[in-house]
Amino acid sequence: MFQEFKELQLFGKRTFVKAKLKPPFRLVADMPSEACFYYVLKGKASIYTPIDKVSSEQGEGVLMECGTYLNLYHENEDEVCEAIGIHLYPEVIKSIYDKDLPDFLDSLDDIKPIHIQKVPSSQL
Repeated sequence: MFQEFKELQLFGKRTFVKAKLKPPFRLVADMPSEACFYYVLKGKASIYTPIDKVSSEQGEGVLMECGTYLNLYHENEDEVCEAIGIHLYPEVIKSIYDKDLPDFLDSLDDIKPIHIQKVPSSQL
């Protein structure tokens, strides 16, 4: 059950989401046209894709490509799970940068696509 759900839209699209919920909880997420960065603030969760499973806990992030996912939030000693999601829509990113793309986007040919991957945590 959701205890709190907040979202911030950018250019009319849900871009930033923060959820606080009471586990155990299952959530099906369908992201047909965007990638997503998911970060666990509190608790533990497992993300199931059609071909993989990734577990994450407090302080861990996951980067996912488009698709349908099942998020399973596990019971924990805090009795609550909190997570932040950032939806990465191609058209929103293009609108943000307009004609002034950052240098790292100039080398897109060198980037290999990923399906789902844990990413290390940082202060950012």
